[in-house]
Amino acid sequence: MISIIVPVYNAEKYVEKAIKSALQQPETGEVILIEDGSNDNSLKICKKLAREYKKVRLLTHEGNKNLGASASRNLGITHARHQFIAFLDADDYYLENRFRLDTLLFKKDDSIDGVYGCTGIEYENEKLRREWIHKREHEITTIERSIPPQHLFRSLLFCLDGCFSTDAITVKKELFGKTGLFDENLILHQDTAMWIKMAAVGKLVAGEISTPIAIRRVHEENRITKIDDNDFRSADLLYNELSKWAKINLYKKQQELIKYKIWRNVLFGKKSWGKIKKNNNNSNLKSFVRIIALNSNNKEIFFSKYFIWLLRDLIIEKIYKKYSDYH
Repeated sequence: MISIIVPVYNAEKYVEKAIKSALQQPETGEVILIEDGSNDNSLKICKKLAREYKKVRLLTHEGNKNLGASASRNLGITHARHQFIAFLDADDYYLENRFRLDTLLFKKDDSIDGVYGCTGIEYENEKLRREWIHKREHEITTIERSIPPQHLFRSLLFCLDGCFSTDAITVKKELFGKTGLFDENLILHQDTAMWIKMAAVGKLVAGEISTPIAIRRVHEENRITKIDDNDFRSADLLYNELSKWAKINLYKKQQELIKYKIWRNVLFGKKSWGKIKKNNNNSNLKSFVRIIALNSNNKEIFFSKYFIWLLRDLIIEKIYKKYSDYH
C-alpha cells in the first residue's frame, strides 16, 4: 500500500479532483493532505474530504502557518504509515492505473528504491499552452528512454534525457534515510534536488515513460509559470545546496560532477549549453565557439580540468548523439 502526500495551498478549485483521483487507485493506503496556510477555502474543503473518506488524513503546520511545499511534504513523510510513498500536487491529478506498473516492478525486484513515469499536461487556456511550448517545447514530462540506474544521477544533473515530475514517482519510505528530507532552504526546485539525490544513492528505474500516468495542470497561479528565464538565482541555489549535501555525506564523485555542472552553468550562461547539446549540429558548434570566444580573456577557464571534461563531452555526445557511460 502507498501513502500519497498532497501539499495544499490555495487550491480550492482543484484539490477535490486531485484527492478523488488518488482514492480511485487500488494501491492507495492513505492520502495525507497538508494544508499549508491557504487564504482561500482550501482548508474547509480538506476538512470535508477528511470527514467523507476514511483514507484521507488532514495535517496542518503549527499555528496554520504557510511553510511551503518542502516543509509540507516533509510533514507528510514523517507521518506516513506505509512502506511506499508517492506525491501529488493539489492542482494536479492521477490517471487510471497510476501505480499498476510501479507495483509490478517493486514486486519483481526488491532492490528497487523508486519507479518514475510520465506526466501529461492540461492547460488552463491557449495562451498558457503557447507559452509552455515556447519555453519547454515538450508537452509531456518524462525521461526519454530507460536509463540504467547507475547513470541516472548524471542524466538528471545535466538534463541529458529529460526528467520526471513529482506526480510520477513512487519510492520506498526508507530511501529518505539516505537522502534526507526535502530541502527547506529551496523555494523552487526542491523536487529536482530530491530526485537528483535519490538517483545518487538509490536504485531508480523507469516505469511507464511513454504514456502519462498523471496530469499536471498549467494555470496562471503555477509558480513555475512565473519564473523569469533570465533569473538564474534559484538554479544557482539548487546546485550549491546539492554540492553541500554531497560534501557533508562524503559523496566525492557526485560532488565533483556537481562542481562541474556549476562551472558549465557559469561558462554558458545556464541555458546556452542545453541548446548546443539539444540540436547537436554545426550551427550549435559555432555557438559553442562563440561562447568560448566571449570568455577568451578568462585564461583560468582554459586551464581548468573542467574545460577538458567539456571538450570530451562535446565530442562524445556529437559522435553518439546520446548519453553513454564515459564518465
